[in-house]
Amino acid sequence: EKVYSCLVCRRSFLLKINLLIHQRSHSRFEPYVYTCNQCPENFSSQSFLVLHQRQHSRRHLILCPCCNRTFIWASDFLRHHRTHTGERPYQCGVCQKTFKRTYHLTVHQR
Repeated sequence: EKVYSCLVCRRSFLLKINLLIHQRSHSRFEPYVYTCNQCPENFSSQSFLVLHQRQHSRRHLILCPCCNRTFIWASDFLRHHRTHTGERPYQCGVCQKTFKRTYHLTVHQR
């Protein structure tokens, strides 16, 4: 199951369109005035640019030892790593069912 995460506030969405709509709240429709000095990408805010530039710097990337996929954020790596380990750290207090993600536990509890 693919989850789309906002690079600014880390909020996650199941649908890409919801992420795109959400991202507008960060940019406030500002023009693309921040340009990456390592590639032709342009951004509407300095915070978007800084987050993007982390991708260019290998020293900030986290490498998954199981599949060599790289991650900018430790939280994304840990969530991904559960696909290899099968870890399900979130448990329902009523029925004891376990989940890989807090979102799935929350939906289950409703």
